[in-house]
Amino acid sequence: VLENRILRLKAEQQANVRSLRDYLKSEDYTELFLKTPPPFLPAKIQEALRNNLAANKETRDLLDNDIADVRVKADRLRNTTISATSELASFFEDCTHFFTGIGRSEEFLLDVCKRQNDLCIE
Repeated sequence: VLENRILRLKAEQQANVRSLRDYLKSEDYTELFLKTPPPFLPAKIQEALRNNLAANKETRDLLDNDIADVRVKADRLRNTTISATSELASFFEDCTHFFTGIGRSEEFLLDVCKRQNDLCIE
């Protein structure tokens, strides 16, 4: 999802650059430039640029939300990994005996720990 949003943002930025370039070459911009008194021209140009770039805000907000979501999930994964590491260490230290058993389909099994044991990894 995050990669798709990044690609979408880049595509929209490229489209905005093209759109802005086209706008600066357009008759609308020329007319705005010629009709606007010099003291007000910078504000009018800023407004036109802001309007052109405002389309990116929605995608940028989605991307920011996705990045925050990835951070939360990365923290959760890190915590789970830390927890699982200690459980695996315990498994390797404590589960050193082999046991035979019978599976659900009546097949014979060779297992490292007893199936009913809480230390057994499923």
